[in-house]
Amino acid sequence: AGSAGFPQPGHHVKLLNPETLQEVPTGEEGMICVPLDDPGLFLHYWNLDEETAKYKHG
Repeated sequence: AGSAGFPQPGHHVKLLNPETLQEVPTGEEGMICVPLDDPGLFLHYWNLDEETAKYKHG
């Protein structure tokens, strides 16, 4: 697995096990999760509401 760097100050990111939705230990692979109200989060896929709904959970 690779890395995209670190979150910018003020942004919160958690890595969760996609099956249990529990945080994974440091160094383990997981699903990248950010709060839906994070100002850096995209709003939606253009003209693809169904695709957006698949990936945004809240």
